[in-house]
Amino acid sequence: MLLMRQKTIFTISVLVILVLIFFLLRIFGTQNSGTNLLPIFQEKVPKTNLDGIQYGDLNAIVSQPVSQLEPIDWKKSENLFTIPFNSVEHDKSNSSKSYDEEFTIILLTHWKRTSEVISSLEHLTGLPRLSKVLVIWNGEKPPDSNLKWPTVNFPYKILTNGRNSLNNRFLPLEIIETEAILSMDDDMFPSHESLLFAFRVWQEFRDRIVGFPGRGVVWKGGRWEYDPHPCVISLVLTGLAFFHKKYMNLYTYEMPEVIRQRVDNLTNCEDIAMNFLVSHVTQKAPIKVTPTNEWLCPKCDREEKGKDPLWKIPTHFEERDNCINFFTEVYGYLPLFKSEYRLDDIFENVAPICFRINKNNDSFESIYIFRHPALVLFIVAFLGLIILLKFCYNPQHNKHNTYRDYW
Repeated sequence: MLLMRQKTIFTISVLVILVLIFFLLRIFGTQNSGTNLLPIFQEKVPKTNLDGIQYGDLNAIVSQPVSQLEPIDWKKSENLFTIPFNSVEHDKSNSSKSYDEEFTIILLTHWKRTSEVISSLEHLTGLPRLSKVLVIWNGEKPPDSNLKWPTVNFPYKILTNGRNSLNNRFLPLEIIETEAILSMDDDMFPSHESLLFAFRVWQEFRDRIVGFPGRGVVWKGGRWEYDPHPCVISLVLTGLAFFHKKYMNLYTYEMPEVIRQRVDNLTNCEDIAMNFLVSHVTQKAPIKVTPTNEWLCPKCDREEKGKDPLWKIPTHFEERDNCINFFTEVYGYLPLFKSEYRLDDIFENVAPICFRINKNNDSFESIYIFRHPALVLFIVAFLGLIILLKFCYNPQHNKHNTYRDYW
C-alpha cells in the first residue's frame, strides 16, 4: 500500500513539473515574439524614403477655431457638452475603410533631448498605419543646423515656436490629415505590435483616450491626490495614448484659459487637463491597454542636468496633486470616472495581478505582487505540490518512514 502511494506521489509530481516547464517555456518563448497583427498590416508600410528634413513654424500652421457648438457651461449641469460624433462612424474623407485608416504621431521633445528624439524616430521606422510624425520642438533654441536627422520610411516634420509649453502638444495643426492622434513623449519606445493593438482598440472607442500609462486619483486628507500606481484608473497619460483630433481644438479654444495657464506655469499637468476635458465631454472613463514590452526608453535615463524627464523633478507629484484639485474647482466637480476595465492582447501573456489594500478607510495602496504570469504559475504549482504530497502521504501509517522528519 505504501509503495503504491509513493508511486502515485511520484507520478503526480512529475506531471506537475512537466506542466510547469511547458508553461514557462511558452511564456518566455513567446514574450518577445510579438502578436500576429504586424504581419497582417506589414504590406501597408510605406516604402518611400524621406528626402531631407523639413522644418516648420508651429504658430503658422495652427488651425483656427472650428467649433460651431453652443457656449460651454463648464460647471456640472444636466446639459453636458458633447462632441458631435459617435464611437462608430467617422469621416470617410480620410479613410474609406477601417483597415486602412492611419494615425498621426505628435512627438513632444525638448531642445536638450536631441538624442532621445532621434532614437524615437528610428524606433518608429517600419510602423504600419503611420501617416506622418510631427515633432513638437519645445524650448527657446531651434534645432542645430548640423544635427544629423535619421532617414526613415515615413514623412516627419520639426515644428518650433520658440516657447517651452506643454500645451504645444495639443495645438490643432492644419497639416494633420487623420482623425487618430498618437501622442508620444520622446522617451517612449513601445513595440510596433503594442501600438497597432492600441490603435485597433481606439477605432472601437473613438471618443475615448486609449493608451498605456494608467493613473488614478484618491481622496485623502480632505483633498484629491494623484495615484501613480493604481489598480482602478481614472487617467491615461498622453505621453503614450491615442485620442481624436477634435479634442485638440477643444483643448486649445474651448477649455478654460486658466487651465492652460496653470500648465504653463508649472510645466506640468497637460495630460491631466486633457483627461479632465475628455471625461467631462464624454462622461466616460479612458481605456488602458497593456503593452507587450517595457515601453520606457532603456537608454534615456540621463544623469546629465537638463535631460531628466519631468517626472523626476522632486515637486512633480505634489504639483499634480494640486492640479487635480485646481481643475476640479474650475469644472465645479471632478469629471473623472473610475475604471477597472483594461484590454490585453490575447496573443501576449502580459497581465499582472493587482491587489489593493484599504489602509485608512479613505485611501488605498496599490501593490503589484506578481509582475509576470510565470511567477504566478510557479507559486501556485509549488503550493499545490506541497498540499498534494501532504494529502497523498501520511507518515503516521509507517513508523519507519524515512521521509517522516521532513513533515
